[in-house]
Amino acid sequence: MTQTVGYAPGAYDLFHVGHLNLLRHARSQCDYLVAGVVSDEMAERAKG
Repeated sequence: MTQTVGYAPGAYDLFHVGHLNLLRHARSQCDYLVAGVVSDEMAERAKG
Protein backbone atom coordinates (compact mmCIF):
# COMPACT_ATOMS: atom_id res chain seq x y z
CA MET A 1 0.00 0.00 0.00
CA THR A 2 1.45 3.34 -1.04
CA GLN A 3 1.02 6.35 1.21
CA THR A 4 1.10 9.92 -0.01
CA VAL A 5 2.96 12.63 1.87
CA GLY A 6 2.02 16.24 1.18
CA TYR A 7 4.12 19.33 1.89
CA ALA A 8 2.65 22.81 2.37
CA PRO A 9 5.25 25.50 3.08
CA GLY A 10 4.03 28.89 4.31
CA ALA A 11 3.91 31.55 6.98
CA TYR A 12 0.73 30.41 8.71
CA ASP A 13 -1.44 32.17 11.23
CA LEU A 14 -3.82 29.52 12.52
CA PHE A 15 -6.23 32.19 13.72
CA HIS A 16 -6.71 33.12 10.04
CA VAL A 17 -9.57 31.01 8.71
CA GLY A 18 -8.13 31.04 5.19
CA HIS A 19 -4.84 29.54 6.37
CA LEU A 20 -6.67 26.89 8.37
CA ASN A 21 -8.86 26.01 5.39
CA LEU A 22 -5.78 25.76 3.15
CA LEU A 23 -4.16 23.27 5.53
CA ARG A 24 -7.39 21.29 5.89
CA HIS A 25 -7.76 21.03 2.14
CA ALA A 26 -4.10 20.05 1.69
CA ARG A 27 -4.52 17.37 4.36
CA SER A 28 -7.56 15.93 2.60
CA GLN A 29 -5.41 15.30 -0.49
CA CYS A 30 -2.81 13.06 1.20
CA ASP A 31 -2.24 10.52 3.95
CA TYR A 32 0.26 12.68 5.85
CA LEU A 33 0.78 16.44 5.65
CA VAL A 34 3.98 18.24 6.56
CA ALA A 35 3.31 21.93 7.20
CA GLY A 36 6.59 23.71 6.52
CA VAL A 37 6.98 27.02 8.31
CA VAL A 38 9.03 29.63 6.48
CA SER A 39 10.53 32.79 7.93
CA ASP A 40 8.95 36.21 7.42
CA GLU A 41 11.95 37.15 5.28
CA MET A 42 11.50 34.16 2.98
CA ALA A 43 7.74 34.77 2.69
CA GLU A 44 8.35 38.42 1.79
CA ARG A 45 10.93 37.41 -0.81
CA ALA A 46 8.52 34.91 -2.39
CA LYS A 47 5.61 37.39 -2.47
CA GLY A 48 7.73 40.19 -3.86
